[in-house]
Amino acid sequence: MATTSELIASGEMLLDDNGHYIILQQHVSDGTLIIDTEDGYFKLGESIEFNPNPVGTLVTKADAGLVPPDDPTAGDIIALDASLAGRPLLSQYDLDGPGPDQGYDPAAFGIGFFAAIAIPADDVSVDLNDYTLEQSEEHALLQRFYANIELASAPFIPGQGPHDFGSTFDPANNVTILNGTLGLSSHHGIHGNRNENVTIQNTTWKVRQNSPSGSSARSLISISAQGALAIFQAGISSSNTCSLVCPRANRPCTRCTNCPRASRVRV
Repeated sequence: MATTSELIASGEMLLDDNGHYIILQQHVSDGTLIIDTEDGYFKLGESIEFNPNPVGTLVTKADAGLVPPDDPTAGDIIALDASLAGRPLLSQYDLDGPGPDQGYDPAAFGIGFFAAIAIPADDVSVDLNDYTLEQSEEHALLQRFYANIELASAPFIPGQGPHDFGSTFDPANNVTILNGTLGLSSHHGIHGNRNENVTIQNTTWKVRQNSPSGSSARSLISISAQGALAIFQAGISSSNTCSLVCPRANRPCTRCTNCPRASRVRV
């Protein structure tokens, strides 16, 4: 798991001449970057495409979650296919509780990598610096609930959502997102719950026609959008199928009409 506090302490996240921390592709190559540093100014140093653990990644069967760690075949190497790719590996989860080698919370990240950047800290600025932050086309097909930037430690408040996200929920307050483009996302450009004082400045959303929204915020005390622009684009093509199995029949979804989950599962 990559957190800004750990990256800064290890020297893997550097400052520019203005005292701003620089976010690079390498900081999200293995999963969500968690900005847990309060009162910090973070700036993209390049355009970033989020595609952790892509199809074809070589891992052990145990790390893919296919067999228990004590299984005789646990160490066998496999290549991740579409049913396993794009999610945290078993070794990336924090299964032992708080400690020096923390991983992703298995409750909060139980449905996968829900964001490229998650912000559970207050008084944070994310300067896109005229670059683009977006989900890869592959990950957009694999991870259907996603935001380029999540304004909390989990995508749902406790007791809500399609999964038990745990009892810990840390929303971000006094956040500014500015100066760039939020590109492809299967669901949201920015998403948050219970946030106070969120400002969005000079930011462009490139919203696919089959993505639910550019941003979504629930129970906000105040939000300000200055110079924000949404550009609607054609959706992702996936041979007229979606990434999930049809809830009515054991076959790939073919976008049949009157599907009870059509608004959620279409690609």
